[in-house]
Amino acid sequence: MADVKNEYRALDTSLRYWEASSLVRQCANHLDDADLKAMLKDAEIKAYTQDIQNPKATARTRANGIAAFLRDYPTEAKKYEPQIPKLEALAVNQEAAVARQEKAAEAARRKKEGVHIGMSADEVIASSWGKPQKVNRSTYSWGVREQWVYDGGYLYFRDGVLDSIQN
Repeated sequence: MADVKNEYRALDTSLRYWEASSLVRQCANHLDDADLKAMLKDAEIKAYTQDIQNPKATARTRANGIAAFLRDYPTEAKKYEPQIPKLEALAVNQEAAVARQEKAAEAARRKKEGVHIGMSADEVIASSWGKPQKVNRSTYSWGVREQWVYDGGYLYFRDGVLDSIQN
């Protein structure tokens, strides 16, 4: 038990609170030792506080941390509860910004790619080929055939699906 306490103190000193709590949790529960239980509580409270106050953490992570802290230690966490609505609103904005960035990155990736058989007209426009200079359209009993004219070649569509490429 002395070794566990020494290791706990080393982890606590190096601000590795979750590791410290994991170290003593099993012993505290198994031995039903008051000192170990106090160490566990202290480490978890410090860990929650550290997570909540981490400026590099996302707002969603911080809000979830407060919710978990409230669940486990309501008295100690009560002072953080008013932050939840602000963090939730910030999280929505952060997540929307990430979604916009991912959408823009996907569009840029598609724009760099060429075209391939089976693409829709919208996918071709979003690709590196972009909009055609001219579209020749023919209507038949079986559907519509389009020829898209570009400087570097032609794309042929059948009922809105790319089915032939001529470079």
